[in-house]
Amino acid sequence: MMFGRKASVMTISSKDALEKQQAGGVIIDVREDYEWAPKHIKAAVHIPLGAVANRLPQLCPDKNTPLIFYCAAGARAGRAADAAVKLGYAEVYNLGGIGNWAFEFERG
Repeated sequence: MMFGRKASVMTISSKDALEKQQAGGVIIDVREDYEWAPKHIKAAVHIPLGAVANRLPQLCPDKNTPLIFYCAAGARAGRAADAAVKLGYAEVYNLGGIGNWAFEFERG
């Protein structure tokens, strides 16, 4: 547990993000529905940026769950990650844009 230090958003590679996901971390796509449907990271959770503050605590009640955010280019992922830190999450990452992902995608 971190005392006296505020959590901050860290950048993460797709390899490290995949490892975090396989160990129980959650990859969250903050793009809009029309962006999510054609292609998204396999096993990612979809929460549009505008819904992050409301839906994240329900989705991940454990504030120690590693969270990895991504969007189209990285800006919205950064805003979502900042929101997660403000909500008290301890391990928050910004993968950046979907183009940074080097592994499997899903459709629909």
